[in-house]
Amino acid sequence: MDGFSIKKVLIKGEETACYYFPFDPEEPLDEVIGAAPSVTINIEELYGDIALIEKQQEYILDAIRRIGGSSEVILTGRGPVWLYLLIARNLHGSVSRLVYSAPKSGDIVIFDHMQPAGQKKQQG
Repeated sequence: MDGFSIKKVLIKGEETACYYFPFDPEEPLDEVIGAAPSVTINIEELYGDIALIEKQQEYILDAIRRIGGSSEVILTGRGPVWLYLLIARNLHGSVSRLVYSAPKSGDIVIFDHMQPAGQKKQQG
């Protein structure tokens, strides 16, 4: 599975798989993920014309492969809500910062583990 581990979980009684990057918990996190720049994933590029729920594992694995060693991921593009949610869930714990970006909304931070809780990131 190209160095990825699979954790099987139950969601509403059905077994599914979540993909995780293997890393040594003894190593400092920034040495594992590196200080790579952010990467943008266009959700629509993952599935083409029609997103099929039965291909969700392929889409998730493709997204994980695209992030490489980046610590920040920006999700953008047209796509079903379920696919955005699955990808966000599977990137949590693998990247430090996840952002959703759209023309009308701008950038929306989904999570930012580089920023201490309760503090706003300074603009500018």
